[in-house]
Amino acid sequence: ETLLSLVSNDYPRPFAVQSSIRLWSVHNDMPVGPATEIRKAAVTRAERRVEPDGQNLIAVLHTLYVNDNSFREFLDNAMSAAFPDDYAELIFPPAERGRIEMLVRRKHRKRADSAADLSDGTLRFLLLITILGSADPAPLIAIDEHEVEHRASPIEGALGDAAAGAGPAASGAGRARGAAVDVTDGV
Repeated sequence: ETLLSLVSNDYPRPFAVQSSIRLWSVHNDMPVGPATEIRKAAVTRAERRVEPDGQNLIAVLHTLYVNDNSFREFLDNAMSAAFPDDYAELIFPPAERGRIEMLVRRKHRKRADSAADLSDGTLRFLLLITILGSADPAPLIAIDEHEVEHRASPIEGALGDAAAGAGPAASGAGRARGAAVDVTDGV
C-alpha cells in the first residue's frame, strides 16, 4: 500500500493496479468482544459493504436485509442452515434517536436476542455471511480470522456453499461468484 500510494496518474499501469487493489475487501481483524461497536445500536444509514473491521455490520445488515429480498433469503437460508430449528429472522427496531438495533428472533424464545446478547461465533458468522452474500461483492475478498480454532461443522459447509454460489441460498445473481473460502486456523 505504501508504494502504491506514491504512484501518480502519470504512470497508467501502476495507477490501474492501485485502483484495482482499492476495490479489494480485506478483513484482517474483526473484533466482536463485549465492548465493540458491533454489539451496540448503530446510526441509521445506508451501507452496502462491511468495513475491514466489521464494526458497521448492523448498518449493512439493515440496508441489505430490509431492501434486498434476495439477500434476505440468502441470509435467512444460511442462518437456518447454521442454527436449524432455532433461527426465525432478523429484526431492526429503532433504539434511540437516529439509531437502530439488530435483534435475532428465535423460534423457541419469547424474547429476541440483541447483538449484545449474541455469542462471538454468531456475530462472526453474520459478518462472514454478510461479506460473502453481497449482491455487489468486491473483486477480491480476503478474510483472516487467525484466532478462530478450526472445527469442521455445518457452518463451514454453509460458508463454502455461499462462496461457491452453490445451493438454494445462492439464488441471487452475483453472490460471491468465483470466490474461495478457506476456513482454517491461520496456521
